[in-house]
Amino acid sequence: MVERCPDKTEVPGSIPGAPTFLNMKLKRKIKELLKILGPGLITGASDDDPSGIITYSIAGAKNYKDFLWTPLFTLPLMYYIQEMCARIALVTGKGLLGAIKQKFGFLISIIFFILILISNTLNIYADLYISGNIFNFILPFVPSYVFSLILGLIITVLTLIFPYKKIVNILKFSTILMLSYIFLIFFIKINWSEILIYLFIPKIEFTYEYFMILLAILGTTISPYLFFWQAEEEVEELHQKELEHKKISIKKEMKYMREDTFVGMLFSNILMFFIILVTGNILNPLGIYDIEEIEDLILVLKYAYGGLSILIFATFILSSTFIVIPILAGGVAYSFCEIFNLPASLDKKAKESLIFYFVFFLSILFSHLFFILNWTAIKALFYTAIIYGLFTPFILFYILKLANDKNIMKEYKNTPFQNAIVYIVLFLTSISSFILIFQIFKG
Repeated sequence: MVERCPDKTEVPGSIPGAPTFLNMKLKRKIKELLKILGPGLITGASDDDPSGIITYSIAGAKNYKDFLWTPLFTLPLMYYIQEMCARIALVTGKGLLGAIKQKFGFLISIIFFILILISNTLNIYADLYISGNIFNFILPFVPSYVFSLILGLIITVLTLIFPYKKIVNILKFSTILMLSYIFLIFFIKINWSEILIYLFIPKIEFTYEYFMILLAILGTTISPYLFFWQAEEEVEELHQKELEHKKISIKKEMKYMREDTFVGMLFSNILMFFIILVTGNILNPLGIYDIEEIEDLILVLKYAYGGLSILIFATFILSSTFIVIPILAGGVAYSFCEIFNLPASLDKKAKESLIFYFVFFLSILFSHLFFILNWTAIKALFYTAIIYGLFTPFILFYILKLANDKNIMKEYKNTPFQNAIVYIVLFLTSISSFILIFQIFKG
């Protein structure tokens, strides 16, 4: 009997029977991908913020099966828009507003900044309001606005004391925690074969309500704050590599950025799919087809599925809040500093970038003024939606002109296919704006 000699080329953890070099290549690819994940992943995760969850939950409550296909539709739209914004930043070495100011002048950039300031501040308020209410639900003896203040303060302090890399790691960890939402599927019974049919075969209803929800999903998924944040963070990443004396190849950076952006947008749309799916499966069997606040969903979770389901949901909300608040406040601070040529970086100490951190803190502080007005999250989101609805087509128009300027973008200008995708988004957001204006005057 001949004893088989062990294959010395096998490595621990390899797939039995598979060529060793394939396993090693796969491991290298995974390590490389994890290393480059950053601005795109975090931007994608921030799209599923508490205010976005309300929109997706409303879609799920109405009739979740009718909207399960939407993540497959919005994924390519999100990817090509975010890729375009990030590409502009990599080529110009500037954030989006800095590049717009350089090409279109101070007046256009200051108008965009004012819109960013108002919409982001309202969005911060809505997200903190929702988070505060959820924790008030868990600990009712503490007022919700106290939770909101504490969350805002913690986020500001962490931003002040930690350098850029640690802040990014916190945001990445929060992104991982956001996956906790998916565990809610274990509390409900799902007919997966039926779900797959609705995912790949759209069921479209030609009703006013259906298209209003569809436009709301599009407006929530493709939000201007995502454009500005990812562009700024691509510049931050370049700056970090310069500090570490790394050789920068724009071609390689483009490749890394595209992989990172695709993973981030995929992450965002996967979570969006599960929010619609879970909400519908929880509420529809109970005969509930409408919600006004996330608290409505929490009440159902508490009485139908118990405390563990609420804990999972609260973890998801807290994680998304820890991601989106720095992004919204940071977007305001970066934009202000770019307009006035002031130093702006999450890697700088407070004394080195005083105005940046001051504006960052003010945007969070000002958001709490809406607590005095006793606005609900829905009211704040309504006004945010109006600004985003009017703002998005115009900002996309200017970004599109930038991305097609051969003098600025050189060989990295938009391809005809990229332009076609952006024109589709521009068309859809313009229709959304028209309907929104019509509704305002009609109401």
